[in-house]
Amino acid sequence: MNKKLKFVGLLLLLVFVVMQFVRPEKNKGGTEGITTFKNDTKPSEEVFMILKQNCFDCHSDSTKYPWYAEIAPISYWLADHVKEAKGDFNMSAWEMYSTKKKDHKLEELIEEVEEGEMPLESYAWIHGKLSKEDKETILVPELAKNLLEQVAFTARKSEYVDAKSGVSARLTISAMENLMAAAKLRLIEKEVAKTTIRLVDFMSIIPSITGKIELVYEGEQEGADEVAKILIDNAVMIQFGQLFPRISKLEKEGVKTPYTDLIDWFDNNFIELNYTDTDDEFFTSLQSIKPLVAIVEEHASKLSKEDQTFCMELVLWGLTVHNKLDKSENNTAFKFDSAGINQYFNRNN
Repeated sequence: MNKKLKFVGLLLLLVFVVMQFVRPEKNKGGTEGITTFKNDTKPSEEVFMILKQNCFDCHSDSTKYPWYAEIAPISYWLADHVKEAKGDFNMSAWEMYSTKKKDHKLEELIEEVEEGEMPLESYAWIHGKLSKEDKETILVPELAKNLLEQVAFTARKSEYVDAKSGVSARLTISAMENLMAAAKLRLIEKEVAKTTIRLVDFMSIIPSITGKIELVYEGEQEGADEVAKILIDNAVMIQFGQLFPRISKLEKEGVKTPYTDLIDWFDNNFIELNYTDTDDEFFTSLQSIKPLVAIVEEHASKLSKEDQTFCMELVLWGLTVHNKLDKSENNTAFKFDSAGINQYFNRNN
């Protein structure tokens, strides 16, 4: 029995030694493709460093191998892992991708990171995970993520956007960066540890939209900023329609709708949502509108608290798009008021 174990042990040792001389081909290409990817997508330095530290080794032609990559069978496992990863998404081959494929790959990238699928546990265990603070300092509600994607889809179908030029694959990434920047500014100004992305923060993505689309003549007549606001409004209404009852354009007098109590509330009240409010202050302001709370509780009670808060903004925004309420904005706040009130004051000023 001992002789057999010794023989097996020697045989395994021999195989192990032989394996050290049969090395898989290393992934040691140039970095030109990565430069093309960076120039095309224009990530912030912070985002680029995250990509460099967590993505380039497996998803590009330039892998920085750790010392243990010289030892078989780890070397074989790493080679197979890199080959599979590059097959899914290779930043070094970015310029070879079609516009449609670039769009798809970026959406997949965002989704994988948001869902915690990337970086892989095996990679994170060795290299260290993304800091918990990066993920928890700013909370992005699911509805906010979906709305951001909807803005891009809406842009591609808009009559104001040149379909031949298309919509840049960079739009959603740039928009998310601007949303995060708006939230970080709030963290700094209020000196708080956490904040949540809000619908009113979506005004910060207007430059991301205008810089990533080409307008047709009708769009030029409207103006780039106005088209961006229209795209956001249209995206809001699509999401609104997935969650809440339809808002009728024409209503019979005396017939109560799901929104009657809420609209009536604004006959004697208004609300200002300040960009710099803490989450608690923001939530308290919305909670003060009882008919609004009732609508969200009836139709979105199964959503998370953050998504329900986002829904409250969604309802107010949807009513303004249908001219049931007025909304106005300045550098510090968004104001929702009774329909026609702004026009009245404008006429009398």
